[in-house]
Amino acid sequence: MARTTFVKARRVGKKGAYELRCNGCGQPIEIGQPYKWFKMKTTYGGIKRSYHPDCEIPPSHRTSSRMGEIYDAQATLGKDLEAAQDFDGIREALEAFSSVVREVGEGYTESADNMEEGFGHETYQSQEIRERAEGLESWADEIDSWDFSGDEPDQDDFKCLDQEAYDEAHKAWEDEEPSVDESEEDEDELASQQSEHDDWEASEPSESEYEIDDEEAFKEALDEVLDEARSEAQDVADNCPV
Repeated sequence: MARTTFVKARRVGKKGAYELRCNGCGQPIEIGQPYKWFKMKTTYGGIKRSYHPDCEIPPSHRTSSRMGEIYDAQATLGKDLEAAQDFDGIREALEAFSSVVREVGEGYTESADNMEEGFGHETYQSQEIRERAEGLESWADEIDSWDFSGDEPDQDDFKCLDQEAYDEAHKAWEDEEPSVDESEEDEDELASQQSEHDDWEASEPSESEYEIDDEEAFKEALDEVLDEARSEAQDVADNCPV
């Protein structure tokens, strides 16, 4: 990859001032402004490309190959994966990336077809191009079939006790305790009091009745798993076979 050179201030050249535009944003690079540049080698010499210091250099600017579109898409994918808030977002980002891979593969297939049509037969070069197209198509299939290797967290697994509500209910239950007069001589009355007390005991509030979703714990677990999923998705997107 060509080395990027940083210039502190643009100067007037030996042939005088000339228009120099940033290949990133398209705006002029004025005399006295800092800028950066690199020179990409070509068959007929080289192409110099200049940029403002803060303008990002797209990966495609460093190559004349169709693969540059994929390199740009990979850079965009990294940002899209980072911004994804859920698994659907990760899958959508991968689908957008795979569509670029397929499109580039179709371009190679078309080139191979045109070459063979021009020569009237398959050539070594057309065969190489077609193999590249097939490799990209297979890679796109792999990307589209991506699925997280782990388990997505389930909100139902993350509960916590609403302590205030439980304490309030338990206090109300305690206040309703029926009395049992052990000195009661009437056995039927005593049995009735005991039965009422037994029913009261059985109605003691259970903590499970006052469980609520633990949003914080669920979010922490989800963020951790999403980071793993983003990493796996990036791996399949970086696994270019050609």
